[in-house]
Amino acid sequence: MFNHTTWTIPAALVFTVSIHGAMPVQDNDLAISADTERLSSIKESIAKNPNVAADAYVRLGLAVAGSFSGPAREGGPAGKQEEWSRLQSHEISRVLQWTEERIEALHQGESPFRVPRPARGTVNVENGVLTAPTYTDDPTQALQRPYWFAGYGVWGTAAAAIPSFWNIGVTLIQQERGPAGIDADGELTDGAKSILEVLQSAEEHGVKVDLLLSPHYMPEGSRSSPDLTDITREGHIAYNIDHPAARKFVERWLRTIVPMVKDSSALFSLCLSNEPEYVNSGRDPYSRSMWVEFLAESHPTVDALNALYETEHVIFEEVPVPPVALPADAGIAARRAYYDWARFNHRHIAKWHRWMNGIVKTIAPDVRTHVKAMRVLDIGHRAAFAQLPDPELLCEITDLAGCDAWATLPSHEGPDAYWWRNQEMLYDLLHSFRGQPVFDSELHPIEIPFGPEPIPVSQTRCVLWQGALHHRAATTLWVWEPWVEGVTDLQGTIYHRPANIYAAGRAMLDLNRLAEEVAAVSRVRPKVALLYSMPSVFWEEDYLQAIRAAYTALLFLGQPVTFVSERQLAKGNFSPPNAAADWILVPRATHVTDAAVEGLQAFIRRGGRVIRIGSDCLAWDEYHRPRKFEQSIGTSAKIGPSQSEKEVMAELRPVLAAGGCRLEELKEVGTGNFAWNVEFQVVPFRDGQLVPMMNYGNPKTVALNLKGRATDLLSGDAVNLDAIDLESMEPRMLFVQP
Repeated sequence: MFNHTTWTIPAALVFTVSIHGAMPVQDNDLAISADTERLSSIKESIAKNPNVAADAYVRLGLAVAGSFSGPAREGGPAGKQEEWSRLQSHEISRVLQWTEERIEALHQGESPFRVPRPARGTVNVENGVLTAPTYTDDPTQALQRPYWFAGYGVWGTAAAAIPSFWNIGVTLIQQERGPAGIDADGELTDGAKSILEVLQSAEEHGVKVDLLLSPHYMPEGSRSSPDLTDITREGHIAYNIDHPAARKFVERWLRTIVPMVKDSSALFSLCLSNEPEYVNSGRDPYSRSMWVEFLAESHPTVDALNALYETEHVIFEEVPVPPVALPADAGIAARRAYYDWARFNHRHIAKWHRWMNGIVKTIAPDVRTHVKAMRVLDIGHRAAFAQLPDPELLCEITDLAGCDAWATLPSHEGPDAYWWRNQEMLYDLLHSFRGQPVFDSELHPIEIPFGPEPIPVSQTRCVLWQGALHHRAATTLWVWEPWVEGVTDLQGTIYHRPANIYAAGRAMLDLNRLAEEVAAVSRVRPKVALLYSMPSVFWEEDYLQAIRAAYTALLFLGQPVTFVSERQLAKGNFSPPNAAADWILVPRATHVTDAAVEGLQAFIRRGGRVIRIGSDCLAWDEYHRPRKFEQSIGTSAKIGPSQSEKEVMAELRPVLAAGGCRLEELKEVGTGNFAWNVEFQVVPFRDGQLVPMMNYGNPKTVALNLKGRATDLLSGDAVNLDAIDLESMEPRMLFVQP
């Protein structure tokens, strides 16, 4: 949640919730901070045409503008109030303009958009997509259908806004309570108990609640054991997770709070932990024996371990845990030892979550769980590899594939060109493990901290829309909370930006207006999978760049993408998303286990094809020992070493086509070149085909080699397939019929 680990959340933000003192997000009296004449015109338009009042997008615009009717929401340090006021005034004007344009379209005869909203009832998982009972007018006439839950987190301001959130598209919020909600007497504080009030309000207003259980918040009096916090801290966890005192207060917290909330119809899920980085596995008396057991399981003898580590240990008990930070000049032997400890740390973090999940499930077996895991395909150093949990192990434990993703402009990590890939790759990776719906419970659409400068509204809409096409079934955005002095993570967020709130709300409404179509795209079974290789993440610096290039090239070739992990290959246990893959791409995955290579060979024997990208693919095992290929792998297709995504795309096209992969042709009008920077698919749907399209580059006009009548379901416009106009970051969802 927060990247600044030395900051303590003010108690008022964590626990103080006043439902009845809600900050107005929307007012049906249309208290909009615009000039009287403009406001009067909008009122008159609504009075003249009942279709206007029924339209979800009109309500959205009025609600957003109305929520900024008072003083400017200060988004940053003192001295910037005038700039924030100017930005918000300008953006309110834009929101009103979009609303007036929608009203005019309704006056001209367009039908109002009536977007389904969730009713009370069970949220299910069906073929990788969430479904829920929903209705448009009468809650008693609810139908089970695909549904895309979205909203904001995470404290009192979000909770207070529940009664009016639906008007801006919100159907889900995240709330945070943790063991610090238990006082010295073992009783729940009023702040912790206020979650019941939040859930009651959510039940009344059709909003779901994800409860983040936050085990990193230590209760009062828990520090009485002097060695409890004697750890190297990375991230939020400030104590030894194996210490008996820690186990006691976490279990007491779970056994207290879960029974209180489990029967609420508004409870969407329980998040077991927030960004659980940890580096102390094996470094203390409580986990030392587990480290020794891991070594004995991983190596047949101490002599075999010594040969790898270049050491002279007599017994496994002598083997030390490597330092937290691996020196940059560490040799191969030291890296082997560090890699072992990183694998152990991953397993140990997962085991801790399995323990918590087990407690939750004994109390509330039907409540879904997830973990706010972090990104593993855009890390920058081996220490990050070690301290971040392995998301595959977490997905094996939980019901939903949880995460915390960034998709920001300016880019949070790396060049701006990468901003959307980080999000979509993570979602597709998480979904590939078990076919679970993805829940991004801390989606960052805006860089933090950020000042009073505008953020493209098209990018905000793009983040929400495209993420759903890549299996994200639920999300809560960072963050619906005001600026707090000194808290950089709350500076300049979407809460302070009317235009971006409108764009997010529009995407939330679009997704549920077209829920069946979005579900059809999300449920496509890809024919091409990328090899997810944790050893290569550790050993090969170019692997992450290569996998991103291959991922991008496939999307721009019109292919949905999934992943297959080394564990899945080793076990021969593919998941629904990757079971239909005919090709596995190996993008500079230089270090792969023997069991995974055997899995690739078995895949080839079943008729699958392997394409190696770049040099030295599969050349070493996970300990950097050279490998000799069997003939089937050695004769697999090979491209590269390509340096750019565009080169990978150009080389992949003929290889895939020669193998029988159907590739649609999307070309730029004028040049006749294959389109670049355009993600698209062609998906069978009912009596036609869906073609979702997103242009990440400059505006362009493209032609698609399909025949038929095409309509953009988002805008309602007819589209000429020989001249499709694509604005930058503006989604299109074409429906093509014969």
